[in-house]
Amino acid sequence: MADLLGKKLLNYRIEKLLGQGGMGEVYLGVHTEIERKVAIKVISPHLARDERIRERFRREALILSRLNHPNIVQLYDFWDRPEGLFLIMEYVNGIALDRYIHRVVGGPLPVKFAIELFLQVLDAFHYAHEQGVIHRDIKPSNILIRNDNVVKILDFGIARILAGDETQGDKQKELTRTGTTLGTVAYMSPEQIRAKSPGEIDHRSDIYSLGLVLFEMLTGRPAYDRNELSEFDLLLKIATDPPPSLLSINPNLPPELDSILSRSLAKDRQNRYQSCQEFAADLIKFLADYVQSAGTSSTTSSSRNPALTTPTMTSLRPPSRLQKALTSLRDSFTDKGKSSSKGTFLRIGLVIIGIVVVLYGLFAWTRYNSAKKEALQIAHDFVEKALRQHDARMLSALLADTLEQFFDAPQKSLSEIQKGYTDFWQALQSDSIAWHGDLAINQQNDTWIVRGILYYHYTTKPKKLIEPKKRYNRLWGRYETYNEVKTIPPQTLCKLKSLELYIRAAKIISIRQVEERLCP
Repeated sequence: MADLLGKKLLNYRIEKLLGQGGMGEVYLGVHTEIERKVAIKVISPHLARDERIRERFRREALILSRLNHPNIVQLYDFWDRPEGLFLIMEYVNGIALDRYIHRVVGGPLPVKFAIELFLQVLDAFHYAHEQGVIHRDIKPSNILIRNDNVVKILDFGIARILAGDETQGDKQKELTRTGTTLGTVAYMSPEQIRAKSPGEIDHRSDIYSLGLVLFEMLTGRPAYDRNELSEFDLLLKIATDPPPSLLSINPNLPPELDSILSRSLAKDRQNRYQSCQEFAADLIKFLADYVQSAGTSSTTSSSRNPALTTPTMTSLRPPSRLQKALTSLRDSFTDKGKSSSKGTFLRIGLVIIGIVVVLYGLFAWTRYNSAKKEALQIAHDFVEKALRQHDARMLSALLADTLEQFFDAPQKSLSEIQKGYTDFWQALQSDSIAWHGDLAINQQNDTWIVRGILYYHYTTKPKKLIEPKKRYNRLWGRYETYNEVKTIPPQTLCKLKSLELYIRAAKIISIRQVEERLCP
């Protein structure tokens, strides 16, 4: 349904494709009056004609309408239209947990950071369970991390409302019954695999799946690898084999964590944590002991999302003249051995000179920092606003009329750069771009040089290529030329680019690419 791009649905303007799957697509929409961004989940018309799928979609809307929690994606509206089914939901500017683990970090998350994120997940599911909702498809791809490290849970498409709830109609009960084994196999609980009726599954099945998510956060790999096992072997392993051990993957992890994970992954749900609150209590106790023993601070700035957060700027400036002036002024008062008038006048002179130096240093320091912040803001806006939001006007405001160097080109005009970016953006289905990690900055004469690593992940649109061919016409006894149309499928690429931005007079005058490599 890519033809929705650029169109309007009621009060929403469709701006971008955020993702797609077998059931449909998710688009970024913007309210035409209040400019609020939303995620619009669409089920295409040919699937919407299937009554089972319609009921599943309606049930997701029903369940989300019951839930109001800061860590659960909020539902704004639900539409049933001839052109399809639509869920209007809160837009989360962030990254899925599975992509964050495997693409951005490329391994396990730091213990403290992982548990602080996971406690938000537990809080969300404790609330859902209190409302009588079982998710049944918990996995890292259904957990989003916002750019300020707030977690959001999504996709309640196969969730079940506990029996006895008056909001669960006969059609929903029937759909849940026939879909008992729905879910992602690698994250299912043993009882979910064996269940013959929905009544055999309760909230403790979610707790088992949550244990598998925490395992993956702490080890950087799933407990059960779908690429190494057939579906039958995977089902058998989950149902019968002991749960995997954290320490078998990483012996350096605290043994207390292995004990907590083992309890959450108990095959018998009676031996599992009986609630998310109980699970969280053990993790909170462990975290307090872990932080105290490690001597770490309560902040987690080093663990923040490197693909999405605003970078922490690192200055390369030497010690300031203000500090030197204050030291000199302090030393001028230490010479108490001289009592002559000459010494007194000398000290007064030094004080006056010191004050002048301090004032000059303060002025220079203020001016220096103001210019540095401006340069860093320009580098931030270039990526976070111009490139991420595909804003050609912002791009024009940030770049000089002619760049002295643009990547590998010795010299390039602003109009050429704008056209190149616009053509590239139009060829994309979706993209994600951000500074990766900290930015460094220093000054050379009147030019600021900002250095950083750019994370760029994008998926191209399928495109058609017309290729001229020749064939022999026997009737006319000659060769004829005809056009053959080939379709190039979408391609997904993830790159890390080391860049240097040269900024002068509030404009980027040059961009140099030092290195480019594929994401790990």
